[in-house]
Parts: sequence; C-alpha cells; structure tokens
Amino acid sequence: PYRTPGGFHMYNINEMVSVMGKRKKMPTTLGINLGTGTILIAPERAEDDPPQEWTAERMTHYSREGKHVFMELVRPSKSIDFHAGAKDTAEEIVAALGELSGAVRAEGLREVIMASSQRRQHKGHVLYDFMAQGDDEVTVAAGDDVLIIDDSKSEDWWQVRRVKNGKEGVVPSSYIEISGTMSPPASSNNGIDSARATVEQNRLEEIRLTKEAIRASKEPQQVGHGTPLP
Repeated sequence: PYRTPGGFHMYNINEMVSVMGKRKKMPTTLGINLGTGTILIAPERAEDDPPQEWTAERMTHYSREGKHVFMELVRPSKSIDFHAGAKDTAEEIVAALGELSGAVRAEGLREVIMASSQRRQHKGHVLYDFMAQGDDEVTVAAGDDVLIIDDSKSEDWWQVRRVKNGKEGVVPSSYIEISGTMSPPASSNNGIDSARATVEQNRLEEIRLTKEAIRASKEPQQVGHGTPLP
C-alpha cells in the first residue's frame, strides 16, 4: 500500500469478477481515506469501469476470509470480492474499514448530541426574588426573564441563564413560571452549514488529487529521450 497527497491509503489489489461464467481477477486500486471517510475504487483500466467513490456511511457490510475482503456498498449499489494478494494486506484493509465504520458511528452519535443540544429551550418568568447562597446558584429578582438551560437533573432546582446579565446558575424550580420556548440561534446552524460546505469542498479536491496520483502511478516513467524504465 502507498499513500497519496490527498490522504488516501491505496492498495493495488484484484477485484474478483465473473466473465462468461468464470471468476477472474481484475486489477483494481482501492483507496481508503480515514480523514475524509471516503472509499475509492478505481479499476486499472479505465475502460473496465470509471473510478467510483463512496462515503463511509454507504458501506453496509465488510468482512474478510483469508486473502479475500468482501464489501457491500449502496448508492450506487455494489457487492465486491477483493483478492488482496496476501493475508496481511487483507487484514490491513479490514482494519482500515473498521476505523471508517467506527468513525461513522461516532459522527452519528455526535450529530444526535448536537441536535439535542439545539432543541427548543424554555423561557421562564421569575415569580419571587431569590438570593444565591451557594457557588452553583444565581441571584434573580421577581419579574426577571430567564432561559431554562437544564430542568432534567432535578425537579426542585433548575439551571437557568438570567437574560438581564447572562449569569447562569440554579434556582428553585417553584420560583420559575415557564413563559414560552425559543429556538437556538440561526447563526449556529449557518456556521455548521458553512463548515460542512468547506469539508465537502476539501473532500472533492482530495479525490481529484488522488485520481491524478492513480493516473501518474500507472503511466510508464520516461528517462532521457523517451526510453521507458524497465
């Protein structure tokens, strides 16, 4: 295996294909990019099949049996049997696919956490004056508006942010009357969208560089007056 400037780990292996009812090996390059979560499959001969890419979440199955690596991909659908040439290479490929799969699960969990943290929050109206006694409490006055940050840890004490000065702390829940809800700031979503657009742009650029590296690796190198290297 070798690594391209775009961050792909490239494996020159064979895809097992059926030709006239017989199983044959088709030289293929498999690229795995752990940084961008991308899988690239590029047959050695462009006329066999154009290079294709999948993001890691589109890999529904992977396994190894001896020197063979099996993969199931969707959008577009493809069932693959790779012959890695050596058991060690097959193990290395499966380990990389495992890292990709684990990263997808972690990313999914992160997005769930982000979504829950960005859910609508309750606003509250303070009914009575409360003077903070402990370090985790906050002083509020009757008539104050507060944002309820967390009302799940305790039924008796809610964590709030005082709108007037931005200070946070806990107050007795009986002192707060819920007055409505508010959505998270739109700017945070815009920031996420912008970041995703940048990541996507970088991913496409890396794939372009990788394809160029694949083409360059397959062209015979020239020495002197056009004499190919042996």
